[in-house]
Amino acid sequence: MIKRAAILVALFILVQSPNDMQSLITTPKRSAILWTVTITAIWLFLWFAPWQTLSVLSMWLKLAVALAIFIVPGFCIYGSIQAKSSGRLNHIVFGFVISHLILAVFGTLGRLLHFPFAYLKHGMMALGLILLLYYAIPRLASFKLPQVGSSIPGNIISALPVILMVTFAALMTIQRVLSDDDLTYLALLTNWQNSAALNFNDVFFGADKFLSIRFWIVSTPFSQAFLSELSGLPGIFLLGGYYEPFLAALALFSVYELARTLGLSHVKATAAVVFQVLCLALLAEYLHPGAPFFRQLSVDKATATFIVIPVFLQSIVWYLSEPIKKNIILVTLTGLSLMLMHPIALVYAVMVAGLITVFGLNQTNLRARIGLLILLVAIMSPQIAIRFVKHEAQAVIPFSPEDTLTSSGIESMISVWGNTKFYGFNPAILAMHIPYADKLPIPAFILQFAWLIFPICGAVFALQRIRHDPLSQYVLACFLLGGLAGIPFTGWLLGSLVSAWMLERTLWLYPFGLGMVFALTALGDMTGLTNRLTQWLRPLHTKTTIDPPHWLLATLTIFCSALILLTMREQNLPDFTRFTLNAQRYQEFTQIGEFMDSRTVGQTFAVGTDRFNDFIPAITSKIKLISYRPSDTSYPYFYSQAERNQRFQDRQSIFSNNLESADRIALMKKYNIKFLWLKGGEYYMVKNMVSTNPDIFIEHQFEGYYVIEVR
Repeated sequence: MIKRAAILVALFILVQSPNDMQSLITTPKRSAILWTVTITAIWLFLWFAPWQTLSVLSMWLKLAVALAIFIVPGFCIYGSIQAKSSGRLNHIVFGFVISHLILAVFGTLGRLLHFPFAYLKHGMMALGLILLLYYAIPRLASFKLPQVGSSIPGNIISALPVILMVTFAALMTIQRVLSDDDLTYLALLTNWQNSAALNFNDVFFGADKFLSIRFWIVSTPFSQAFLSELSGLPGIFLLGGYYEPFLAALALFSVYELARTLGLSHVKATAAVVFQVLCLALLAEYLHPGAPFFRQLSVDKATATFIVIPVFLQSIVWYLSEPIKKNIILVTLTGLSLMLMHPIALVYAVMVAGLITVFGLNQTNLRARIGLLILLVAIMSPQIAIRFVKHEAQAVIPFSPEDTLTSSGIESMISVWGNTKFYGFNPAILAMHIPYADKLPIPAFILQFAWLIFPICGAVFALQRIRHDPLSQYVLACFLLGGLAGIPFTGWLLGSLVSAWMLERTLWLYPFGLGMVFALTALGDMTGLTNRLTQWLRPLHTKTTIDPPHWLLATLTIFCSALILLTMREQNLPDFTRFTLNAQRYQEFTQIGEFMDSRTVGQTFAVGTDRFNDFIPAITSKIKLISYRPSDTSYPYFYSQAERNQRFQDRQSIFSNNLESADRIALMKKYNIKFLWLKGGEYYMVKNMVSTNPDIFIEHQFEGYYVIEVR
């Protein structure tokens, strides 16, 4: 039905006469009609034709096409709002952010009105086609192929450092391993993608209860389900490393465009991208700021921080420089996209935006900036309301200092000031890992923390220019946010607002690349080093026609690339063998999930051994669990701690040889268990029980795994 409606909409557009399409096509000429027919045909082909089944297309290409289609609606909206040139890459990154917002709004409405996921998919198609025709036809009707000139090779060469950094980032991000959080979002993705009626209900246990409140406002599972549906790739492949390289590219594009918006030249903006990758690569250990970039970029908190926030801050800077209607719209769109993606990232981004706004406050812009602050509070209000909802689904998170200091595992996240209640984030997460540091005759402390001199100097220099320079305001705002979270006398206040577990995420917002460029530029200007280097490089400029800034950029790129390559070599990155094995493993998991769904009628349950149990809701939409993430009390909040423990023990007892087969079978009947999932090397756990009860169990083998079906 939805497909028919979409096709009818497209046919309606096609059969209109030029006079009827005046509002859509500004110049109703034959070329405009031809472009309309061509674009519509291509769009419908990409949407409805089974091109995903073509074996000649790699998974990467399928996902790239799906991502391009996903970006189109946001691309067109941004291009229509921001008519003047604002950077080619901005159309891509703003398109990504705004499309996230569109799908999140569709998804939230679908959950409220219980629409099937197919409505979201085809609604996105219809909207995308309308927006594409509205935006593209007037431009394509007068389009002429550009003449190939000498500037094109020069542009490609000047973009090589960014291309190189994107390549490095992509090679390092494909090595990720699925974590507990990944499996949770993957379960939402899989269940919603196959849902006949979206809702807010639990997807893990099959109970008629709400999901935890933190999943009431989300966007990434919808966008990832959309990409999975359109590309034909199972969700586990997206989150298992295939999606990350594309997100890494978007993150670096957003850094570059933010740098340009803040007034940096192309050379300095490119240098900011180079420094960004280097710093994150050297700070990529567990809990360090680079870890979420290289290991969890597809998780909502990382996507929000490294892609959406730079785009949001661009909108803020544009508004502050020119508080007009189109910039207000962009602030609203990007802010709402961030609000629907992750609450903590939203809070930190609003704090940075608020500081930037206040730093430049004066009598001439008072009204516009106060209005912006009110808008920022309004954007945050849904998440604030959710935070204080009195409901059983509200997660139990320690906010008070007393509860925080008694939380298990908190010692790795925070550092407490003596015997007081004051705390900040653990400063150890700022220690850089220099490759092969043990071979250098330099004290470890200096190698780990000497780099902090640049952010500190940058903050000092920013203070001198804070009234009129948006780059200084941005660098100082991010530094102050990190300082607020790190100093014990203020860290506990922020921790009481967002939880001590979230303090280390303030460092994710620090602009490592922009901050390094800002500090080095200020130091070079202050010491005269910049002028001396320019004079020293002038003979090379005369001989090669390459100006001194580009020579400096080339030198910087080579030096940073060497450090990145050493880091990759030390960590054995990229490990393509491991990536291939993971992909093969995910393919086997997908087959197991499809098999379980095909053998299931109505709601039923499955159990797996410790290594596989939590994967079950991530690969099947019909099977539920009796125990999930037992260490987290929000899974599920509607069972008492005693019942959670009992369910966990019962799951383990089913695979225990210490229990009689009759007792294990009784447990399966108690929970209506339909499938047991275990690895081949674990088959001994059930071998005797299965072999002596052929009337109860059917054995299925998948490569190195066993699925035992219970009759």
